[in-house]
Amino acid sequence: MWFIDNDQRATSHEVLPWYHTESGIDTPKAAPRQKRTMASDFKIEKTADWEELKLRVQADKRIERIMLDPKDPELLRNQGFAQQLAQFSAQHKIVVELAGGVLSHAYFMLQRHGAKVECIDLFGAEGEEVQYNKIVRDDIPHYIQQQGETVEIVRLKGEALLTALRRKLVEESFEALDAKSGDDIIAELADVKEVIQAICDALNLPIDQIEKKQAEKNKRRGGFKQGIMLRRTSTPHSLARKPPDSQESGLYEDDQRSVRLVDNPNKIPTNPVYRRADLRNVDQQPENLLTFETELNRVDTEKQEIVFELPLEEQQTGKVSVLIELKRSRSSLWTQIRVKPVPSQLKLGSDLQMGLDFPKGSGEKEPQK
Repeated sequence: MWFIDNDQRATSHEVLPWYHTESGIDTPKAAPRQKRTMASDFKIEKTADWEELKLRVQADKRIERIMLDPKDPELLRNQGFAQQLAQFSAQHKIVVELAGGVLSHAYFMLQRHGAKVECIDLFGAEGEEVQYNKIVRDDIPHYIQQQGETVEIVRLKGEALLTALRRKLVEESFEALDAKSGDDIIAELADVKEVIQAICDALNLPIDQIEKKQAEKNKRRGGFKQGIMLRRTSTPHSLARKPPDSQESGLYEDDQRSVRLVDNPNKIPTNPVYRRADLRNVDQQPENLLTFETELNRVDTEKQEIVFELPLEEQQTGKVSVLIELKRSRSSLWTQIRVKPVPSQLKLGSDLQMGLDFPKGSGEKEPQK
């Protein structure tokens, strides 16, 4: 049961559940809000909105969140609506945001059929606070306020502004690296260009000076139009039979004929992960050191594991397994380190003593030594 068309002097919400108790269900945020340039939120208030949403998604319009704030009594009485919405949102990976308190039945139905749900408690529960601490476009705080959230900002200038913008350039470059569709790539490149313009403004540097330097480098070393990847170089033997003739204009073109062409991203040559384990003494204490290096722009998930043997008390040693896992999400790097002891194996002599020694005369044969 619902209260509909509530007096605005009592509450700003037109629809409220008839009965509310504090939910015992853990309802954390279903998913952090992702940066999807072409995505938008969609609010469902009446049956027509539900139909409009389906048409938009059918037309390949990206929807990140569905705000469910029902005002149409027919929509509230529709028993199959929650199930259909849940299946629809799960299929298209859209988060459903319940704007009407912790609605136990609706929440249960949505969760049961695979939807990712965020519940907003309108009865005084503390709001979620998310920290970003990164520079954003000038109008982003105003946009967030229009969505009903409060914002806290600081203004940067001088070296602080320049440092934040250079970090933003790295972030936007990773966004361009991870972009999948053509529209997303265009949008991310536009962001990169916007940050470059902001850096130039912070340095009082005309953008045409960057373009002039670009032209100079292009003339001296070429651009990237031919898609040439440098795999490796080698130093020629000091007693080479025939030194290369730099005047031979066709040399590079001839070498190009044997170059392997690659058009599958999964077959792009990559450097192997550098890995090295060392046992050393530091300040008269033994130390095991695991070093590994990989290219950050290639990291999706990277794991490295090694088993160390550590000296223990009374001249004993024990083995320890160390697993390091890296995961990159855009410009953020998540790291997890797991350390656990490795069960020791009994020596062969102990095994024989424990399981194979029998008293003489027992009818069992003695084990052969």
